[in-house]
Amino acid sequence: MDAVPVWRLTRTRCGRALWNALTNRGIRIARLRLYRTEAFDVPVPSLSPDLSLAVDRGADRDSDTIEAPIAPDDWVVRVETIEGTVGSVVLSIDRQVTVEPIDTTLQFDGGYIWALYVTPAYRRRGIASALVAQAAALAAAETGACLALVAPDNRPSQLVFEGLGFAVEGSLSHVRLPGFEWTSSLDGLVGVQPVES
Repeated sequence: MDAVPVWRLTRTRCGRALWNALTNRGIRIARLRLYRTEAFDVPVPSLSPDLSLAVDRGADRDSDTIEAPIAPDDWVVRVETIEGTVGSVVLSIDRQVTVEPIDTTLQFDGGYIWALYVTPAYRRRGIASALVAQAAALAAAETGACLALVAPDNRPSQLVFEGLGFAVEGSLSHVRLPGFEWTSSLDGLVGVQPVES
């Protein structure tokens, strides 16, 4: 019998409820892998005819379909159907972003792709790959590198980034317990610095 992939246990409604319950009690343990690419020649995958890519700046958004602190200069890439948005990702370039799983604000030098989400009914159709590829293409016009942080249990997102030529450069760890907090050093990670509070 094959072992059940960890992400199938943690990336569920129950897994999210447990994460939220622990967070509400002041407990957070997280690890993120830093993905990086400097190769921007990946073509944006084709989508089925019922899907279309849309790109806006954060300042031009007219809806709150993305629950994230988007800056006016951020790029928001969406996949739309006639019913509305079914997938989205945010690209920030050369700015500070608060990374919620590790309770830390980081300064990213270059492009930082984050808040990747595809509605469950539309997964496994190449939408996440198209979103990330389009975000990387936008980054290519403004910077020499593109970064992303992905949890080790998020195998679907890892496959998207790896399939588009991103490689793991290192990892970040964070532990918060009542009365104790620790975040790993970022010394070995190029393009990421902690923001002093």
